[in-house]
Amino acid sequence: MNFNPDYKLDVNDVQNLKNNILAGKCIITIQSTETLKHYTFKIKKSKQPDKNIHFIYVFADGDKYIYFATIFNEKDLATTKNSKMKKDSTCFLAFRYLWLNILAGNVKNLNKLNIFHSGKCNRCGKTLTEPESIKRGLGPYCANH
Repeated sequence: MNFNPDYKLDVNDVQNLKNNILAGKCIITIQSTETLKHYTFKIKKSKQPDKNIHFIYVFADGDKYIYFATIFNEKDLATTKNSKMKKDSTCFLAFRYLWLNILAGNVKNLNKLNIFHSGKCNRCGKTLTEPESIKRGLGPYCANH
């Protein structure tokens, strides 16, 4: 599978990776630089404003996103009773690898991944058109909020 190199996020900018994932409407694809295996994830913020919860879905079966985990309080990753995948599933393990290395700031391990956004702002979902916004994965307004 070919990915648009313009949509590749800088794995050395750990804070921007975290900001993208927690933005609210994130769609990213992570790809192993060693095996080239990839997963596309959608991370959605809970609609309840008093909750700091993000639901994680994986693109599967070629046509749909399947819920499999939750991030609580911007750090704790867990499956829940509604998760359609278990903690030993490869998609969970791949996302956990990404998330734990972002939290630890482990750039060495993050450099084993290519991370691509969808070309849309990971906060509001609008198409990104400015070069800096495309590089960042967030539009100019959303990057500051």
